[in-house]
Amino acid sequence: MPVVGGSGLVGQVIAVSSSTSTVRLITDADPGSQIGVTFGTSSGNVASVQGGGIGRALTVNLIPRGTAMQKGEVLTTSGLPNLAYPPSIPVAKVTRFSSTSSANQESVTAEPLADLHQLAYVDVLQWQPAS
Repeated sequence: MPVVGGSGLVGQVIAVSSSTSTVRLITDADPGSQIGVTFGTSSGNVASVQGGGIGRALTVNLIPRGTAMQKGEVLTTSGLPNLAYPPSIPVAKVTRFSSTSSANQESVTAEPLADLHQLAYVDVLQWQPAS
């Protein structure tokens, strides 16, 4: 189940007990924790966000070379079928982007919108992905 804070996506519940839940943060470097996101003005602009660990930037993958982006652009969950998050939850803002002529995608990094170091309360969304 998705977990959100006041500013955006925090992570996903991965284990529960009678009195606690364990949440995998969006900064987790586990390859299985990628997040499908949309960007720009077209809903067809889809990318993948991967954590690099606490305190490290998020890596944004699958953005074709030459795609127009802006520093500060907000990435939101895509809500595509079989993914772990519903659509339109703010995830991160772009902090850096560049490309080289030999690359097939833009090099993009972002930072989470939710302040993962200052969380007092979060909301757990009772949502299951469509199959």
